[in-house]
Amino acid sequence: MKKLVFCLTLILCLLAASALAQQNPAVDLYLPGNPTTGYAWTAQAEDEGIVEITDQYFSEKSDEPLSGLGGAWWFHFEGIQPGTTAVTLTYARSWEPESAVYTFVYRLTVDADLNVLIWGVEMDDAAKVVGEAAL
Repeated sequence: MKKLVFCLTLILCLLAASALAQQNPAVDLYLPGNPTTGYAWTAQAEDEGIVEITDQYFSEKSDEPLSGLGGAWWFHFEGIQPGTTAVTLTYARSWEPESAVYTFVYRLTVDADLNVLIWGVEMDDAAKVVGEAAL
C-alpha cells in the first residue's frame, strides 16, 4: 500500500511540476490516502500571509459500503498577497509525531495579480528511500 501511495503521490507531484510555466489564480493538488489507517495529509505554510490553504477529503465512490476504502485529499492554494513561501505537506498520524510516511515541500510564489505558481517540489529522505525501493 505504501508503494502505491508513494507512486501515485509522485505522479501528482510531477503533474504539479509540469504546470510550472503556467500562472494560475489558484492551484489544486490531489493526494491519495486512506484515513482508516490513521494517516492523513496535513498542510502548513511557512508564511500564512502569502497563501491561504483549504483542504477536504473525498472518499472513493463504491456501489456498496466497503470498510477501509481510500480516497484523496484535495488542497487548494489561493494567493493572499504577493510573495514566496514554502508549503509542507505531510502524510502522518496526528497522535504519533514520528509517524510521517511522506513529506513534500512545495515552493510557491504569488505574483502581484495573486496568481499562484509552484516552482519547486522537494521530498524528504524517508520518502526518497521508499521511492527507490519501489523502483
